[in-house]
Amino acid sequence: MDDIFHESDDSDNISSDEEIPSIEDIPDTITYRWPKNIIEITETETLEEGGPKKLQLKLLRASDKVCAFGSMGNTRICCVILTPVNESDQEDFEAGISVKVRGARYISEIALRDCISSIIPSNRLKRIFIDITFHVYSDSGNVLPTALMTSMFCLTASRVDVKGIVTAVNVFIDPNNQIVVCPNKQQEQDARDKKPGYACITAMKVMKDDHLRWWDVEGLPKASQVSKAMKVAAKEATGLYPQMATLIQKLMEDEPSVVAE
Repeated sequence: MDDIFHESDDSDNISSDEEIPSIEDIPDTITYRWPKNIIEITETETLEEGGPKKLQLKLLRASDKVCAFGSMGNTRICCVILTPVNESDQEDFEAGISVKVRGARYISEIALRDCISSIIPSNRLKRIFIDITFHVYSDSGNVLPTALMTSMFCLTASRVDVKGIVTAVNVFIDPNNQIVVCPNKQQEQDARDKKPGYACITAMKVMKDDHLRWWDVEGLPKASQVSKAMKVAAKEATGLYPQMATLIQKLMEDEPSVVAE
């Protein structure tokens, strides 16, 4: 894949705030590699200022892999899953998940791997090996939530069972207790730089569970800030459920074979 994604190296690729987000901004060199278009959702809705951004999605299939292009605002990523290997396919089999991230060095591959592992049923996970690579080719913030939700669709299209519909969101809080849902890249960087009072919280839910399935805090917040931001993150993650459920339903309708054994 390295020869396809010319901009997906280890340097951070920052897109301009004036750039119009488009899922169509896929390198031309990839077209002939992905002959089958599974699903494409590119329509956007007018959202309230400060509210969560909607995921745009395009799924493509080749003979040995599935590729999901996910876009939230100006952030665009590509999730590539090679055809999963089952324990009956080879002798030297080792179950698990391999996750690599290109183009966003600040993303923990271990944390992302553990998150994805948590949404796959354990009885399935111990009998399969999944190779996942994320290419971040435009980053204006919210890479981790975009990656988590995009990977759910890529897993489903790869005929890998998941526990339910995944929703994820980033929430930023500053020293004045002002909360921003889906912060920009600079706000996230302020939290990563551990500036006192700044924090960025990533929260993930599966289905409409009242509890967060996974969460992470970056920065140096006060306990009261974390509590306030967590409540907002949980609410916003739940609010994304209807859109994600609609996308999954469309995937099942357009590609019924993904539910076949």
